[in-house]
Amino acid sequence: MKITVIVYIFLFINFHCFTQTVQVLNKNTFDPVEGVIVITHPNQFQGVTNIKGKITLDNINQTDTLFFHHSGFKTDYLPAKEVLLYKDTCSSCNKTPYLFFLSPKNFNLQEVIISASKFQEKKEDIPQQIEVITSRIIRENNPQSTADALQNSGLIFVQKSQMGGGSPVIRGFETNKILLVVDGIRMNNAIYRGGHLQNIITVDNEILQKMEIIYGPGSVIYGSDALGGVIHMLTKNPFLSTDSNDIFTGTFMSRFSTANSERSAHIDFNYSSRKWASLTSFSSHFFGDLRQGNIRNNAYGDWGKCRFVAVRYNNKDSIIENQDVNIQRRSGYNQYDMMEKIIFTPNKHNRHLLNLQFSTTSDIPRYDRLSQMADNDTLKYADWYYGPQRRFLSAYNYQNTKPSAVYDKFHFIVAYQNIEESRHSRKFNINDLNHRIEHLDIVSLNADWEKNVKKNEIRFGLDAQYNNVLSTAFSENILTGETSPLDTRYPDGGSTMLSLAGYVTHTTEISDKFLFHDGLRYSFVSLGANFTDTSFYRFPFNSVSQRNSAFNGNIGFVFKPSEKCHFSINAASGFRVPNIDDISKVFDSQPGEIIVPNPNLKPEYAYTGDFSISKIFGNIFRIQTTTFYTLYKDAITTQPFLFNGQDSIMYEGTMSRVVANINAKN
Repeated sequence: MKITVIVYIFLFINFHCFTQTVQVLNKNTFDPVEGVIVITHPNQFQGVTNIKGKITLDNINQTDTLFFHHSGFKTDYLPAKEVLLYKDTCSSCNKTPYLFFLSPKNFNLQEVIISASKFQEKKEDIPQQIEVITSRIIRENNPQSTADALQNSGLIFVQKSQMGGGSPVIRGFETNKILLVVDGIRMNNAIYRGGHLQNIITVDNEILQKMEIIYGPGSVIYGSDALGGVIHMLTKNPFLSTDSNDIFTGTFMSRFSTANSERSAHIDFNYSSRKWASLTSFSSHFFGDLRQGNIRNNAYGDWGKCRFVAVRYNNKDSIIENQDVNIQRRSGYNQYDMMEKIIFTPNKHNRHLLNLQFSTTSDIPRYDRLSQMADNDTLKYADWYYGPQRRFLSAYNYQNTKPSAVYDKFHFIVAYQNIEESRHSRKFNINDLNHRIEHLDIVSLNADWEKNVKKNEIRFGLDAQYNNVLSTAFSENILTGETSPLDTRYPDGGSTMLSLAGYVTHTTEISDKFLFHDGLRYSFVSLGANFTDTSFYRFPFNSVSQRNSAFNGNIGFVFKPSEKCHFSINAASGFRVPNIDDISKVFDSQPGEIIVPNPNLKPEYAYTGDFSISKIFGNIFRIQTTTFYTLYKDAITTQPFLFNGQDSIMYEGTMSRVVANINAKN
């Protein structure tokens, strides 16, 4: 009888323990911590916390010790008897989990980076300088756009010509000389220009998981354009349920800012089961006219004040005085962003992901042009704005982690992008409103493999991208509505650009403290552009075509004498082949100048060497320094040029100096 009672008590205690839930929270922010590995001594795996930081413990007893491991937090432990005691004394503990708090690390040496090789690896094992802007940092900085998220981080400089803008600069390189990537897909396209760009704002900062910034050439992995560096923006993925219960969660954000009367809202929903999940996101931003600061440096006087505004009364342009010179009239715009992700995991080795993104804006005023004065003390432009900037992305991502003779991990992404950009301008007291519109269709394919052979990690991949550009233009009389032909920004007969490439990289762990990296890439790029209507400019050609190829590589060393000390040295080459914007654009680059096509351009190259030292002192602060040198060869720059033997031609009623893109030496 006594034995039977003891058995029943034992079974009851085990069942009692089986249902116990622990929730792990961030000690500083009280946010749930996902991905915490829980182990009982001796090394019995209990599981991983879910998106809510929760884990259901299985078969623990009072003599066990629970260990909690997470790369971003300090490892901590908890006697199991405390959890069991809480279970016994809590009448509502079936609904109220035991709360356990983890302390975040000041410096996360084990931080996982994806951008450096397209596969996960530790940041400390990478020879290049890489910085990460996490979703927590973005949330704390509370930016209005992704460009602001970069600027506010202090890790990068961002240039703005208007409020609806943002052009990142890395090591002095800008626009088409740095590469933007979203979820593994190139954003740079055939018409990325050398002037300031605002394409980065089409990525919704409210749904970003993190941004990884690679400083220096990244062409071995990503190909053309990565001269100064790479900015890889990774959006949030749906999360799967870790148990048999379906999970439905959501977040909501609303923000108001006085500087520009911003009214922003964001909402997202995540539904998940064991094998599939979906994430739906929507953001809206309404920005009014920007208020600038009233305190100015005496050396600049009244520079920057908005004194006059162009308005239209009775079908006539007029200039009125701005009642508040610190308000940048006609600078506001609106933006809408949507994203849908669906993930399906039929088993632990395979993952399918559908990624849909859409972004659009209202007209975005070009404030710097609208405030530009003409020689007769009037405003030069009555209208100058970018039309709605639309970006649609549809991508399918497949991952396989079942080892084979050829690879241990494999993934590929096939994507389609549809992009529309436009420019609209009308000079003061002129009734003709000029419209120039660009449509792009982009298809891309990336396939990457990883194989581990003893202490060697070998990664190789193939990628292809095809751009089709259609450029149209017309002039509209705003009084009569009549339209007339207008010269297009790019060849009106259409333009195409095809890129094919293959790469291989290799990492070997010589010892626990010393790693060696090397890589090589070959790229082939062809493009063609056709001029149908040559009545505006008598070019000495009707079409432009180019074929370019490039080899580039990198080599790097990492030395880790201790856990808190890190040395790295890296040498890499980057390249950028001329695109449609480089060889065939016809447009005024700045007042009084016109840029004309130059079909004889060649690729430009950057050769960079850098050396980094990082040291952590007592887990309190870190000192890091990086020294780099870049040799920039065959740089594509805009310089004076001759068109049909003339150094100046008439363009839109103004005698303009002729310039063109050419290859400089160094």
